[in-house]
This record gives sequence, structure tokens and C-alpha cells, in this order.
Amino acid sequence: MSRSPLFGNLARAMRIALYCEKNNISTSQGMEQLAALEARVTRWRVKRREFLALTAVSAFGAVAAGQIDRTYAAPKTGSNVKVGIVGAGLAGLACGYELKKKGISATLYDANDRVGGRCFSLSGYFPGQI
Repeated sequence: MSRSPLFGNLARAMRIALYCEKNNISTSQGMEQLAALEARVTRWRVKRREFLALTAVSAFGAVAAGQIDRTYAAPKTGSNVKVGIVGAGLAGLACGYELKKKGISATLYDANDRVGGRCFSLSGYFPGQI
């Protein structure tokens, strides 16, 4: 995967050249085939916002039709379910907090010896100065 537009264009040109050489066709024929392929793909490609809108509409329709019951995802409060959360960053801590509010105990696992993930304050580094 390219990290800059210039390198991305160079890599694309190399792929086109290799395709043309492999199939023993001229570069102009390869470019015509590529243009036809891109036209077909672009016609069926769904943009991110369109996908999110369609997903939201279909989910709302399913809920409105009564096909989805909202209680199936969470176990009953106080149940003996064991939950393990991998990662004690902000998302893991928030997940554990929400589960604790519902009465479900969870165990946090992290590779680091402290919680918070990539978020930390400078108060531990300069005690008394901040």
C-alpha cells in the first residue's frame, strides 16, 4: 500500500506495465481494458455515506417491524457470565465501566503494566510541577 500519491501512481503504472507484458498486449490496449474495468467497478461501488445510510434505514426498518428484540444482546443483570476485555485503553475501560453499571463483572487484560493505552498525563512524570 502506498504512503504517498506519487508512489501510489508509480506502483499503479508498474502494475499496468507488468499486466501488459504478461498478457503480451500493447500499453494502449492495457489502458483501454483498465478503463473499461474501472467503469464497470465504479458503477457498482457504494460510497461510505451511502452504505451507512442504507444500513441505518434497514436497521430502523427491522426494529420498527419488530423483527429485532433489543434484549438478546445483554445477559440479565447479576448473571454469572464471565467477560474478558482485551486491552485496557479508553475503549476497554469504558466497556468495563458499562458492564459494571449493569452488574456484570469483567476482567481487563493488557500487555502493558498500566491502564489507559496510549493516553496518559504528564503528572506522573513531573510530580509536584503540574
